[in-house]
Amino acid sequence: MYYQCFFFLQIDRQFLRISTVPLLSTFFAELDRYSPRLMEIFSRKGRQAGKEITQIMDAISKDDTIHTRRACVIKSLCTYLNEDPEKLVKAYLDSDFELQSTMEQTVMGVYVILIEGALPDDDPADIAVLIEGVEVLSDLNSIAQACALLFGLIYCLNLSYPQQLKCT
Repeated sequence: MYYQCFFFLQIDRQFLRISTVPLLSTFFAELDRYSPRLMEIFSRKGRQAGKEITQIMDAISKDDTIHTRRACVIKSLCTYLNEDPEKLVKAYLDSDFELQSTMEQTVMGVYVILIEGALPDDDPADIAVLIEGVEVLSDLNSIAQACALLFGLIYCLNLSYPQQLKCT
């Protein structure tokens, strides 16, 4: 039987209760505030990381929405900090047969299920948060919202932050 462990409003309210700061609105406001400067810094990065960041940021030229821009900045930040963005946000096709076993091996992260053959500006089939192989949030609106809620869950539940994402 499938059930959703948490609702994003519960996480937002719990984070507000603990820290006196609203999680989602503050996260989005600060991400949007720093995005232009971060994008400028990312464009100056050279070598292999610069190439990876350029590939990530190419998604904005195909679909320039706030959700795409936020997702690209988050992924580029991981790359800029010499971490693998796939450790935070993992994309799968809906036809992937090993999806369930791969998800069960995930310690912590966000996953996006893309519809096979979909256009770049099409919405994904699902965006969800995994903790220790268990889907704790699903049907989220964007990658940025999923990342914010993952950070909120880490803080509210007093979880150890994943070692492979210690800089992000």
